[in-house]
Amino acid sequence: MERLESGVEAVKEFLFTLTSDQRWGVMLAFEELEPQVFSGVEREIRINLIMINTFANLRGLVDILTRLSLGFGKNNKS
Repeated sequence: MERLESGVEAVKEFLFTLTSDQRWGVMLAFEELEPQVFSGVEREIRINLIMINTFANLRGLVDILTRLSLGFGKNNKS
């Protein structure tokens, strides 16, 4: 497991040194070599983005509801 983690970190460090165009080239090459694996990674990224957006929307909703409830309580006390 430790070797896997160090390998992942090495790949991250390498990709960080590349330009945006070079990173896209790496992604396209990876997709050509392993299309099924690449589509799985792409699917996982999309799922994670949906979860992040959902969380952000819920957090915004909680903030709004909190402000509304605080305002509602002030109106009732008057």
